[in-house]
Amino acid sequence: CWTLMQPASRPARDNPRICHSMRQTVNDFLRALIAGVLISLGCAVNAKVGGVVGALLFACGLCTIIQFRLPLFTGIVAEKPQWSMLAILAGNSAAAVAGHYLFGIELAPTTAPLLKILCGGTGTGILMVAAYKSKSFVVAILGVMLFILCGFPHCIAECGYMRMDALQWIMACLGNIIGGQIWRILDLPSAGRPVGKED
Repeated sequence: CWTLMQPASRPARDNPRICHSMRQTVNDFLRALIAGVLISLGCAVNAKVGGVVGALLFACGLCTIIQFRLPLFTGIVAEKPQWSMLAILAGNSAAAVAGHYLFGIELAPTTAPLLKILCGGTGTGILMVAAYKSKSFVVAILGVMLFILCGFPHCIAECGYMRMDALQWIMACLGNIIGGQIWRILDLPSAGRPVGKED
């Protein structure tokens, strides 16, 4: 009888699976903050130096993120959508915005039309997933340099530059997501997985 009187479901704090998921989400958010700071540092040096050198130095931030396996939204958008991705996006973006003020990043507002931002963001998504998932730092550096020199928007970097309005930033995000999802939809192989081999 006592068993029948128990609640139908336990509180979230008593459910090990839910507790683990919540701890993982918090951990992802905190680690995403570090990744966001590294991206904003790349923004700072690129804004001051510019050109090929600025793009190369920006890429050093991504190499550090890869080395320490920090979560970066634009690097994981090829994966199956999960709620934890929102925590990573929030952590990356918040830290990059803070970096904008801490490092004194200044760039003129972008005047690019929304369609161009969306298309460029798609290119960034494709390149960033290739760079993030590659086991080669050469591929990572070249991928980052390519999207920067092409002028493609990167939604986390744009938080560091603070040169877009809200709608432009959303279009950049959507473009990055579309570019990343192309990898998933076409089932393109990542580093270390031969063509035709199932995960």
